[in-house]
Amino acid sequence: MDKQCGGAKLKEDAIGSPGFTPVYDMIIHENSKLSVLTVDSLKGFIINLTVGSNESKYLNLAGTKFIRPVTNFILKFVILRGAYDFADLESYKKVIIELTDGLTPLESYKYVHKSFETQQSFFEEAKFQQDIWKNSIIGGRPALCPSVANLSMFDTINSARLMWFLTKKAKQESTAPVFDFLFNNSKINGRGIGILTMPAITQSTTLFEFSNLPDDSNFFGIVITKKTKLDVISNVFAQIVRLFIEIGVIHFDLHPGNVMVYLTPDEKIETLLIDFGRASNIMSDEPDGIFHKNENEESNDRYIAKKKEIRAKKEYYNNIFLNYPLRNPNGKNKHDYMQHLLAYIAKIELDINNPLYFRDNVTYQMKWYERYKTNYQEVFVDAFNKLDSMTRINVDRTGIAPETIQKYEQNGSFINLDNPEGINSFIVPYPGPTRQVTPPVPRILLPPPVPMEPVQSTIDVESLPSSVETESNESSMDDESLTPDSKSSVAQVESSSSLDANSLPPPAPSAPNENSLVKVDRTKRSFSQVEQSTDDEPMNKRLPPHGGSKNKLHKTNKRKKGKSKRNKRNKNKNTRKKRKN
Repeated sequence: MDKQCGGAKLKEDAIGSPGFTPVYDMIIHENSKLSVLTVDSLKGFIINLTVGSNESKYLNLAGTKFIRPVTNFILKFVILRGAYDFADLESYKKVIIELTDGLTPLESYKYVHKSFETQQSFFEEAKFQQDIWKNSIIGGRPALCPSVANLSMFDTINSARLMWFLTKKAKQESTAPVFDFLFNNSKINGRGIGILTMPAITQSTTLFEFSNLPDDSNFFGIVITKKTKLDVISNVFAQIVRLFIEIGVIHFDLHPGNVMVYLTPDEKIETLLIDFGRASNIMSDEPDGIFHKNENEESNDRYIAKKKEIRAKKEYYNNIFLNYPLRNPNGKNKHDYMQHLLAYIAKIELDINNPLYFRDNVTYQMKWYERYKTNYQEVFVDAFNKLDSMTRINVDRTGIAPETIQKYEQNGSFINLDNPEGINSFIVPYPGPTRQVTPPVPRILLPPPVPMEPVQSTIDVESLPSSVETESNESSMDDESLTPDSKSSVAQVESSSSLDANSLPPPAPSAPNENSLVKVDRTKRSFSQVEQSTDDEPMNKRLPPHGGSKNKLHKTNKRKKGKSKRNKRNKNKNTRKKRKN
C-alpha cells in the first residue's frame, strides 16, 4: 500500500496565529538554520529553513493523518511593487508615478536577471500552486508540487524590519548577501517583500545539485549511480507532462533549481516541482503573467488565440495517452510520444521567455532537457511508464479526501486562499518586537492653595508674663546662698589648681602594639608645625598627612618630583647644545 506524504497542517497550539507569526516563531529559534537553495529563478529567491521537531509549527501528511512534524521548509522571497497587476502600458506608467518608484529597474543578483512581482500576481501564484497540489493528490496519487503553508506580504516599513531581523539572524552565512540584496531593493517607497512558505522533505536537494554528484557518491545513505540519475530525470519528465495534460498548466521557469529531489521514508528517490511564479493555466482565457493583455485589442486577441491553440494540443495529447494501444510493450510509441510532447512544451517556453530575458533565439529555462534527447532514449520510455503509474487512481492507495481539506481550511488548520477578504488578509505586519517610543509623562497641575481665613485670637498679650533673660553671663547665685559643704568643695578645687605639672608622676607605660607604633610614627609632627595652623585653615589641608615631606605618594611631592625631573632633562639638553656649539 502506497503512503501519501506532503501537506502542511498547523499544530493545535499554532491555530489562530496571525499572519507570518507561525513561520517567524520557527525562524527566531536559536537552533533554526537558513540556507540558500537557488537564486536562478526569474523573480524569486529560494531559501531553505531547517528546524527541530519540537520547534516546528506544522505537521506533514503520512497516509491519511497529519502526524509527522515538518522540519524542512522552502521559503520563496520576492520583491513586490504595488498591489496592481500591470495589465497594460498606460496603467503601468500611471502606477509607477503614483508609487514614486520612477522607472528604476530591479538590478541583477549574481548576473541573474530579476523581475518584480505584484501583490496580486504573487497571491495568484500561491492560490495556483495550492490548487495544483489539491488536484494532484486526489485518489491517493503522488503530489506534483508542495502545498502552501503560509503566504505573507509586507509593506515597505515592515519589509525593512523583517529584512533587518533576517540579516542579523544569518550573520556571516550564505544567506546574508541574499537578505542584504532584498533589503536594499525593497526599502524604496512603494515596494515590499512577499514570502511563500512551503513544506519540504528533510533529505532533499535540487536537481542541479543532484545531477552534479559524482558516480558512486552517497545521497543520504543511497549510493548514486548513473542509472539512479537517469531514473530521477525520467520522473521529472513524467511530472512535466502530467502537469500539462492532466492539470492544464505549463511551467515557464523550470530550470534544474526549481526541481526538488528527495529521499522518502521508505528510501525511494522522488521529485517535486516548485516555484510557480511563472506558470500559466492554459485552460483559462483570463490574463496572467505569461499570456496577458496588451495595449491594444489586436494583440490581446492574439494571446487568447494562442491559448486556445495550446489547449487543443493538450486535449490531443491527452487523448493519445488515454488510448489503450499506446500502452503496449512496444517502447517505440512511448518514446516518440514523450519526446514529441516535451519538445512541444519546450518550444512554447522558448517562444515566450527568450524574447523577454535572453534574446538569442537559443536559451530558455528548460534547455537542460535537450542533452537527453539523443543518447538516452530509454529515459523517455521509462518516463511514459511512470506517467502511466502516477495518473491511475488505485482504490488500494490511501490519501486525504477533498472534504477533509475543506474542513481544515475552514477551521484554520490549512491556509485558506479562498478567503472572502481576498488579498488584503495576506498583507500583514512584522510579527517581531519593534522599538517603542515611550511617550512623555504628562505634567500634573496641582490646584491653587485655598486661601486661609485669619484666626481671631482671644488671648491678651499684656496678661502674659515677662520673658526671662537666659543669656546672662553672671550667675544669679551669691556666696551667701552657698552651704558650708559647697564652700568647702570650692576651696578644695582652688587648692588643687596650685599643683605644679612637673611634680606629677609620669603616666604608666601601656603594652606595646605594632599597629599603634606604626600609627604614632606616621603621625609624628613637630610642635612648631602644629602651632602654625589656624582655625581658618585646618592643619590637614596645610600639611601633607603622615610624615610631611617624607610621604612620596602625596600629590605635592609628586609635582615637585616631576618638576625636578623636567628641570634635569632641560638642563642636560641645554648642556648638550652648548657642547655642540
